[in-house]
Amino acid sequence: MPRRRQGLLRRLGPGVRHGDGDVDDHVDHDRRSVESPPLEAPHAPGAPDQSASWRLPIQATPSERTPPEAPTRSVSGDGAHTPDPDAARAGGESAPASESASEPRPTRTAPITADPAPLGLAAFALTTFVLSLFNSGLLPEAGEPVVFGLAFAYGGLAQLLAGMWEFRTGNTFGATAFTSYGAFWISFALLEVFFADRIPEAELAVYMGWTLIAWAIFTTYMYVASFKVTGAVNIVFLLLAATFYLLGIGDVTGTEIVTRIGGFVGIVTALAGWYASFAIVTNATFRQRVLPVKELD
Repeated sequence: MPRRRQGLLRRLGPGVRHGDGDVDDHVDHDRRSVESPPLEAPHAPGAPDQSASWRLPIQATPSERTPPEAPTRSVSGDGAHTPDPDAARAGGESAPASESASEPRPTRTAPITADPAPLGLAAFALTTFVLSLFNSGLLPEAGEPVVFGLAFAYGGLAQLLAGMWEFRTGNTFGATAFTSYGAFWISFALLEVFFADRIPEAELAVYMGWTLIAWAIFTTYMYVASFKVTGAVNIVFLLLAATFYLLGIGDVTGTEIVTRIGGFVGIVTALAGWYASFAIVTNATFRQRVLPVKELD
């Protein structure tokens, strides 16, 4: 056998010597294999090496098709996340603590809101006090129109605003109470000034009495809810409910003595409301507990 062919057979390795004819066939076949390398898919820049033949078409693996998600940095206050550019430039790794600590982070800051409760209680107490002076008979009825301006501006509008501001602070009880009683005083002033003369005088007291009883019912369930507020506010609602019931029953039945008693209870209610307002505003101003209000929650 020629030496050149023997050298070629040694390069081809074992397993091909089945006979001389077979050797020639394998040599020819292997010569073609050596001279013409196997057809391979073109190697795309950046793609992994395609070592297996006939892997067409070239397809990127899922990890190559989808870029890695950019790292995120939590935002204080609302739990949202924003892309971290420093970590993205570092190849998806979080930025060092020294770098991230020096960067300002967005925060959500609640605006400073004053407590509107002292305003609402003061507006309620002053208007109730002046009206109760007339209901109790301590002042003559001729001067009763002085209540109408107070009822509209202070007991009505100011207390209504306090209720709106209580919505902003998240105080459901205060928002409901101040908004309702502010609307009560506004409706009272409008009734006395514009609409009372449209109701027969003999029936006005009865209709007014039932309106007061309706407000007494509202005050009763607000009194139940006040057991989770403070002792001072709880006493105010207890006295206010009694005032509404006495005034309403006195008007419906035409019993003047009941109306007078309701007037005196109204004066005590106003004093309790003033104390609650005084305690809250004083404690807030001095930034310490000066006057007790007895937290019930």
